[in-house]
Amino acid sequence: MLKIVLCFSVAVVLAIGRYSEGQPGNKIAFSSFRDGRTGEIYVMGADGTNPVNLTNHPKSERYPAWSPDGKKIAFTSERGGNFEIYAMEAGGANQVNLTQDPAIERYPAWSPDGKRIAFTSERDGNFEIYAMEADGSNPVNLTHNPADDESPAWSPDGKRIAFSSARDGNFEIYAIEADGSNPVNLTHNPADDESPAWSPMAGPTTMVEARSWGQMKTNSP
Repeated sequence: MLKIVLCFSVAVVLAIGRYSEGQPGNKIAFSSFRDGRTGEIYVMGADGTNPVNLTNHPKSERYPAWSPDGKKIAFTSERGGNFEIYAMEAGGANQVNLTQDPAIERYPAWSPDGKRIAFTSERDGNFEIYAMEADGSNPVNLTHNPADDESPAWSPDGKRIAFSSARDGNFEIYAIEADGSNPVNLTHNPADDESPAWSPMAGPTTMVEARSWGQMKTNSP
């Protein structure tokens, strides 16, 4: 049984660190404008203490995403003249451009095994969901649709990817197999439904949470 909870949209971008110094969930990465720039990636303790700027770059840095083992953070950076997907060590070292494409690339999401990164790319003229190896190699278009597809989120078992799509005239939550097959509209609502997030695997019931503009609903097909 698939359950989806939709709630009001919020404008905070952060990511919980799953592992750090041997303790799960004791770090939070987030994008901040506190340095008077257009956005930096920070990390702080889960209680809000000791915020540290990891990127220290004058260009915009956003959408941090921890690797499953907590050793790396993927993020979006504009430092090369357009938004690209970068990855760095959890302490900020070795910041590497993974996509190296002139199009806009954003919203990185690690697969549960840490081997792949899904992301949104405009390299085909509209926003599509792509997946690549964690080192940036072998990028593959998973959606192939003329409408915009955004905000990928892997299922806990790595077999599916949820995302938001405007292919029905408004943004809805869709899910596909990890290879891009079998796209299914999960929301079927005239309101815009965006930003899906899977709950952790904890038994036979899988839940996807997503933000919907001005609505809350539960769908149990």
